[in-house]
Amino acid sequence: MDKDLETMSREQLIEEAKKLRKGIRQHRDGTQHDLCWHHPALWGLLPEKNDPVPAVPDWPEFIRGCVKYRQSLDEQIPNAPRKKIIPKVNDFLAAILGEESIRKMRSLRTDTEEFHVHGCEIYWLRRKKQDGSTFSSLWPAT
Repeated sequence: MDKDLETMSREQLIEEAKKLRKGIRQHRDGTQHDLCWHHPALWGLLPEKNDPVPAVPDWPEFIRGCVKYRQSLDEQIPNAPRKKIIPKVNDFLAAILGEESIRKMRSLRTDTEEFHVHGCEIYWLRRKKQDGSTFSSLWPAT
């Protein structure tokens, strides 16, 4: 590995160093959620041309890792500026479900039930007890 460096001219080595520095700076200068994503462009700076598929943990473990990462930022750079990210209503869900799906969800409104979308959250509002409802707040049995 890295034997290609031994055959490069001084100029080629300088160009390689500049390319790698540019990629590292782009990653370093990422902020907010850009720090969390898969970075195939960064891996693409390496001479071996493969795009390894990462082993992705199950959701609970993944979220614990996100929390751990965020806690490490508090420890390592406690004075870093904070930014509240307030998604535009429906942006997140529209990207996943699409506007048509959100419209269909809202069409399920009855006299006793209605659904609201706020950012990445769906609220199910009940005006009476759940008796007789066609919806359930319980996960379906598998």
